[in-house]
Amino acid sequence: MILRISRLGFMLAVFALPGLSQSVTKPLTISVGSPVDVLVTRADGKRFGFDAVHKKDYKEINGAAVTVSPGREPVYRVPVDVSPKPLTINIFGRAGSNEANLAITAPNSVISIRRMPVTAGAIATVRVSPNGNSLDYSSTTATISPKFVFAIDPKNAKQPSYIFEITRESLEVGKTIKITHPSDATFGFGDDSTSLATYAVKVTRIKADGTEDKYAVDKLTAKRTNHFELDLTKWNGKTGACLRSNDGPGLRRGKCRS
Repeated sequence: MILRISRLGFMLAVFALPGLSQSVTKPLTISVGSPVDVLVTRADGKRFGFDAVHKKDYKEINGAAVTVSPGREPVYRVPVDVSPKPLTINIFGRAGSNEANLAITAPNSVISIRRMPVTAGAIATVRVSPNGNSLDYSSTTATISPKFVFAIDPKNAKQPSYIFEITRESLEVGKTIKITHPSDATFGFGDDSTSLATYAVKVTRIKADGTEDKYAVDKLTAKRTNHFELDLTKWNGKTGACLRSNDGPGLRRGKCRS
């Protein structure tokens, strides 16, 4: 990782995972900023962590480990298999906990889910691709103003880094938010709620010389379905960004809103 993203101070608290070597690219690293139980299930069905529902501890993934440092929550390192299929992360809330931030470190990116409910009985389910290019999130408890942050480093030092921040007004029980970034400058996001959603979108592009471009939409309200795409491949820092509704492959795509 080039870690140009670390220049933004507000991200450091999320990215500063204890003992993480930035040269590591194979394992996913998972950390939750509150006392919870974590169970990771790989695409091949092997599990690592603690299933709080069935009260069972799993250590089926070779090379997986959990590190506990004084004054910090545990950090899970899970090797991914060769399959492009996503891993499933279940976060089980505990008594005395309220909200937490989840951080996932993947090759060339760090993903954060903020304001995730972790009260007793709450179960959040996160499905993430091994390369960090897609993420699904749902919970058995309503999630108020969840924020999803993707910090993406370039493949070489001449390309820009991106930080995408997507906030939803609220997410109902059992509904799923899906976020994808097929390339560094494109993003898709949406959910399967039957009620029209309101999102906020913020992007920071950090160039190789350290200068930054900002893009933001404070209130993005769906008109037909809760699916959007953001294309910044032609964005010059002022114009050229394309944010539009997207009802899915082969379906209606709206006009650029900006």
